[in-house]
Amino acid sequence: MIHTNWGPSFASHPIWAGWFASEGLPPPNADKGHRAGMSGLALDLARDGIGVALGQRLMAAGDIAAGRLVALSTTSMPLGHPYALVHPQSKTSKPGLRGLVAWLTAKAGSSLLDMGRANLE
Repeated sequence: MIHTNWGPSFASHPIWAGWFASEGLPPPNADKGHRAGMSGLALDLARDGIGVALGQRLMAAGDIAAGRLVALSTTSMPLGHPYALVHPQSKTSKPGLRGLVAWLTAKAGSSLLDMGRANLE
């Protein structure tokens, strides 16, 4: 297993014990396995065959579609904090930022960005 070290500020993010509990299984030994400092690195390790990782479905979607990763189950666990695109108001008219927002909207879908806006309001 690959454990993501979320750090003290993100202690409510998913861990293996929670996934096992949601599947009705006893918790694994948290001392065993590999550690990654970011969920993206955990997915990289899983893709390289190092172990099994918990990861955000959106981040893993391309690898799942391409057959590089396989979802173990349909179980989803909530993240403790929503992701949001934030930037200084003064940068709104910058072409690079507008391009990034357009690209993210196309990749993630406007409904996901709308959910993020709703969480900020």
